Amino acid sequence: MPSTAIRRSARNAARNLAETYKEVDSDCESDESQQSDQSDYEEANTSSKTTKKRSRKSAIKPSAKRTKTTKSGKISKTSLAKRTKNLDQLEAELVENHLYQALAQPEVDISDLALEWVDSYVEDAEENSNESVTVLINLLLRSCGSLHLFQPHDLVNLESAGETVGELVIAFTEQQSHKYPFKALPIFRKNVLSFFEQTIQVCHEKGLLYNYEHNDEDEQEESSLSSPLMSQILTWISSLSSCTIRPLRYTSTVVLLTIQNQLCHVINNVITALDKAQKQLSRTKKTAKSKYESVSKTVQSYHNQKNTIIEYFNEIGNITLGHRYRDIDPLIRQECLKHVSQAMIIYPDHFFQASFLRYFGWLLSDPTNAVRIEVTKVLLKLYKVSHSNLGIGFRQFTERYKKQIIKMSRIDSDVNVRFNAIGICCELQNIGYFEEHDNLEIISIFFEIILDSKSISKVNSHRMRAELAKFLSILNEQFVKEQLEKFSMFTRNYESKQFGDEEGQLKIRDCLKIKSLISILKNTTSFYLGAVHKTESAEKIAADLKAKNVISIIFSILYQLPYYANTWEFLIRYLLLDSSSIKFSPVEGSEFGEDNQEVEEFKSIIDLSKDERLNRLYLLNFIDGAFNNLIATKSKQEELSSVILVRLVSYLPKIQSISIKYPDPLTVFLKLWNLLIGVPLDTLNFFSIFNSLNQTQTYNDINKELLKFYKNYEFVEENDSDLLQQFDLLFGKLLEHYDGQAGSINVLTSENKLQIQDFIRELIEEVKIGTNNRSDFEEDEEDGLRVQRNIVENVAQISQPILKLRRLGDAIDLNEFFDTTLVDHIVFKLLNRFDVSLLTHQWRNNLIANFNSLISGTKDILDLILILLSWKLEKLIKLESHESAQSEVDIEVEFAYTNEVVNALLKNISAIDSTIKEIADQEDNKILTHLNDLKTVYAVKLIDLLVSIKIFYIKFDSTKNNFRNFEDYFGNMEEMGKYITRIIPSDVQYQLLESFLYKEARLASVRDVDLDRGDEEDVNYNDLVREDDENGVNSSRSKSVFDDSDSDADEEQSSNTQKKADSDKVAAEKQQKQWQYEKDLCVYTVKLFSLINTLMVNQFIADRIKLNSEKFGGVFLKIVQQNEQQQEKESTALVEAPSEDVPEPEPRNVEVGSVNREPVASV
Repeated sequence: MPSTAIRRSARNAARNLAETYKEVDSDCESDESQQSDQSDYEEANTSSKTTKKRSRKSAIKPSAKRTKTTKSGKISKTSLAKRTKNLDQLEAELVENHLYQALAQPEVDISDLALEWVDSYVEDAEENSNESVTVLINLLLRSCGSLHLFQPHDLVNLESAGETVGELVIAFTEQQSHKYPFKALPIFRKNVLSFFEQTIQVCHEKGLLYNYEHNDEDEQEESSLSSPLMSQILTWISSLSSCTIRPLRYTSTVVLLTIQNQLCHVINNVITALDKAQKQLSRTKKTAKSKYESVSKTVQSYHNQKNTIIEYFNEIGNITLGHRYRDIDPLIRQECLKHVSQAMIIYPDHFFQASFLRYFGWLLSDPTNAVRIEVTKVLLKLYKVSHSNLGIGFRQFTERYKKQIIKMSRIDSDVNVRFNAIGICCELQNIGYFEEHDNLEIISIFFEIILDSKSISKVNSHRMRAELAKFLSILNEQFVKEQLEKFSMFTRNYESKQFGDEEGQLKIRDCLKIKSLISILKNTTSFYLGAVHKTESAEKIAADLKAKNVISIIFSILYQLPYYANTWEFLIRYLLLDSSSIKFSPVEGSEFGEDNQEVEEFKSIIDLSKDERLNRLYLLNFIDGAFNNLIATKSKQEELSSVILVRLVSYLPKIQSISIKYPDPLTVFLKLWNLLIGVPLDTLNFFSIFNSLNQTQTYNDINKELLKFYKNYEFVEENDSDLLQQFDLLFGKLLEHYDGQAGSINVLTSENKLQIQDFIRELIEEVKIGTNNRSDFEEDEEDGLRVQRNIVENVAQISQPILKLRRLGDAIDLNEFFDTTLVDHIVFKLLNRFDVSLLTHQWRNNLIANFNSLISGTKDILDLILILLSWKLEKLIKLESHESAQSEVDIEVEFAYTNEVVNALLKNISAIDSTIKEIADQEDNKILTHLNDLKTVYAVKLIDLLVSIKIFYIKFDSTKNNFRNFEDYFGNMEEMGKYITRIIPSDVQYQLLESFLYKEARLASVRDVDLDRGDEEDVNYNDLVREDDENGVNSSRSKSVFDDSDSDADEEQSSNTQKKADSDKVAAEKQQKQWQYEKDLCVYTVKLFSLINTLMVNQFIADRIKLNSEKFGGVFLKIVQQNEQQQEKESTALVEAPSEDVPEPEPRNVEVGSVNREPVASV
């Protein structure tokens, strides 16, 4: 048989072997996750191979000696005995591979080693020997730790390569253990791959890669162009790359792909030489016959070399790459991706085609994170290399997988994959490959990352944000470029006093940049709200976007980019620009008129007047983001203190005058103001800058205007929570040193201090007027309904001053402004005389309409009372070691109104309980829900008050104290003594527990949990909450089921899509309701635990809380378990302590409801 036919037959055999193992790989891929913990070695199915008859002797040797086989081809008993030798014996008998030994040395000269091996191959070829090729292939076996090596005669028959490798698999699996230096030693791996690269290069230089005996007749017979050397190398390494031994398969695949990439370098050199030879041939005259024939032969030789290498590429691609890209081993899949991408960069004419790009597309959905990281990384590299010149194949690939790349950037489970995918999006955006919808979808990822900041680490979040900022900047820059090109003639022929490159003028390019950025972010916000509205409330998401400063954060990241750096002053001047004064006139000598359509069109692009409030709101957020970035950047601090903040002083009053008109822009201004006056460094603190410039009055005026707005604005706590929070921060900072405490920079001036004091007195006066303006309380005792209506109206009337006082009370002790008679007055008129039963029976519809304001107003009143109490407790706690100062304090005076408050709370709790039982069978869910909510407010505030006083009592009752009337106050069993010094009365405990039972039943109803009940429960709480569930979640579900029930067949698909969206929305609403109910239950449970941990209630409360905790699971179960563990620790500590040292049971820290005062929590 001719040599070319033998080589062709060998390649076919290798290809068949690859097809055989292809089935093995595909079967294993689905079970990859289960096999991840297995060894690196796969067992071969040897039963069929050991029984198959062979016409040749055994191929595998554990040492230099030959293993005998029987005539039938079966391995002899002697051979099996040798194979079962222990590892030490095998290593002792092994004749080591000299290439393996040399490449194991870090300082090996690889070029000389490759040249030496090539020379040995040439000598062997002359002597018809196969020794050098055997050494080369055995290098791969030793790289994988195999002690069984090939002998020269084993590699002679290329047609039996599959059987020979199959026998090696058997021997390899029988080896007891393996060393894997190719994977374990990076320097060894590097040397091996470099050796093969150098070998290919030397073989090219010596002509050993090519078959120069090939002629035209061979072409007609479809003969191979491959040289004998490459036939052997590709055949044996390809066979090893298709075996079931994972280390051999991995090592051989990497070596083959390394050879492929080195051939890419070689073919580039060949093509360069071919071009030169062709140019020379074109210049050579045919009359110079000898020279012409010489050059023609040279050109033909280069053509032959190029075609030969192309054939090698096809062999490696078809036999190896075509199967290994979906190998069960993810490392092999990664190597395929990496090497093919390198080949695409080195020799794109062959590899940068759809036939190879498809591998990347298929592996985008790989189940292994590392593979997806690799494929996105190499794709990113390819897009960067390609720039804007995407070939046809790459364009087709991009068009097909664009949506998948965007999706991966949003929802992939691996952050690195998402990061790479966003990087790809940036490169595609550079060439304008995305449509508007795609751009909005990508930018909306910014919103998701900021809103869900806990889902990824801080470092990864910063990386993702920076990459998204890059994408947004590219898009914005492209838009500006388009607009400048569109209006280039206009900008050349028109001028304006407001716009230009001179000092004091705004640059048109900057205006377009910021206006287009506003437009992009506005569109993205609308897109995001529309997308999440399918599963969540758009109103809730919009509130989250404001609360988490999404727009400000985005610009603070953009400000790090050169395109937006140092734009803070332009942003302010653009914000302050009077849109009505914008005027463009023709330049001198221009033929254009002043008023035409183009002028108006251009003005509309840079003008902020259309949708002015929202545009200015975005600009304010940009300014806030810019200064957040400047203050956080250490390298900018010197410029910030000496230049930027100094110049900002003159702008702040103007910015405030624009912002203070509406709540949303004022919220952003307050964020900026709080940021500037809250910097702890004196050189950067804005108050210090005002002082240094003698602008203290300007500073006072800004605070005065803010205080004026706070006084006059009617806050709705749910809608204005962000604004209230910023005012809280402002008052917290201003009043931090109200009493002269030492610490950080005092930003409260004497003028502002007096203004705040006057403001507090005005608020208190409003409360007095509000509670005194109803003479009906005394004059119309007989008309009970009228009295109750007046109480409801009074609560609503004083809700604003009470709310503002309550929030101010977090920062300043209001007791110096209050007198106890006012508190008594509020308790008597608004709490003690309140009759919920009368209102429920005689004024129900009106009561339901006013219930929300009644509940919030009552809560604010009680919170204010608790804040006043907490400040008193804080001062009393500070007297712990000052006995003389204690003697000046009368406990009965300090806690004068507490007993009246407790009695009023208990009276209302009892009245609500009775009312609920009276109307329980009326199936009026709205009133029942409101009554339970009101009762929860009373119960929570009662618990907070009792626990805080209990902790104070425990602290000072266990030690000697000199407080006046301490024992009389707490010893009075008719008043506070029965709640503080003893267990709370049983009827009160049951009333507090009933609120828990209601919340428990409500959560169980939406979760379909069957609750266990205690013997003492006399109310069926399922009846109280069933209607709530039916009117809530189930009604929405029913509506979505019957929507479009009569639609025709053409509308069926649209109807199904709408139903699916409605169903998803209902499911999301149900999940949100479940979480809200669980949160309410957990918060109230923590309150009850505060009573349990201060030993104020019986154990049955704790037992009842625990009863259904296992059924609910989640956060509620964790809270119950944590409390149990803490109780066990405390019990153990008490048992282990010496009897003479047994302490009083110490209550744990208890947070007081919604009151943010720290003193009560620390008591």
